Amino acid sequence: MQTCQVCGKQNPAGVEYCEDCGAALTAAGQAAVPGNATAIPVSSPAAQDGGTSIPITTPSSPGADSGTSAAGAGSVEVSGAPNVSPAAPGATASPTPTNGAGAGTGPAASGAPADTGAAPPTTAPSASPAGEESAPVPQPAGAGQRTRLVVKRFGAVTGDEIPLLADRLLVGRFDPETGPVDVDLSSAPEAEHVSRQHGELYREPDGQWFVRDVGSTNGVFVKGTGTTAFGPRITAPRALTSGDEVAFGNARFVFRTD
Repeated sequence: MQTCQVCGKQNPAGVEYCEDCGAALTAAGQAAVPGNATAIPVSSPAAQDGGTSIPITTPSSPGADSGTSAAGAGSVEVSGAPNVSPAAPGATASPTPTNGAGAGTGPAASGAPADTGAAPPTTAPSASPAGEESAPVPQPAGAGQRTRLVVKRFGAVTGDEIPLLADRLLVGRFDPETGPVDVDLSSAPEAEHVSRQHGELYREPDGQWFVRDVGSTNGVFVKGTGTTAFGPRITAPRALTSGDEVAFGNARFVFRTD
């Protein structure tokens, strides 16, 4: 009987190749080793007694193929060398290319790290300045509010309103000599008591509204919210709050802002 030194199979005498693994057998029962290689005994995982070695071929002269092959049908993986295919007796098996470019050009031969197939890490792009929300532009106090004068007659407000759309408005009557005004009371029943340039309404940058007399004949009067009577004729600008009453001569209005 011949014992295969690769897989341990007991083969009949005179058989040249192992019936199980196909390894070449010598007359003494040893696996054949190519003439230009040196056998290195390596413990076989399949052997249970720990005494069986697998001959692994290594180049014995400079210029030999850098791959390592095992004699026999089964491929054996050795650290640092690619897997090899079974070789015929006396022939040196070529290592299986690892990257399709030929033997000895894979990651292990070139020293490059092995391709694990994992996608390279990506860094999240920083927020673009164009994508950032612009800071709101500061608006003066009172901006966007609906400010108006509500006409009041016979002690009650009417449905007539005069919107205050500018920051500075001249109140009076149109006259060919002095020209137009911003708030023209020429058609009001009280127009005979309104001067051509009677008073002015204006808003400060902080949003506060004021009224002042610009040299009228019959004066400008203010009745504050919560009071029961008009105060004396104003001689200096007077701050207004929503709900105050303002009189230009005899023309009365309620100042509203909301």
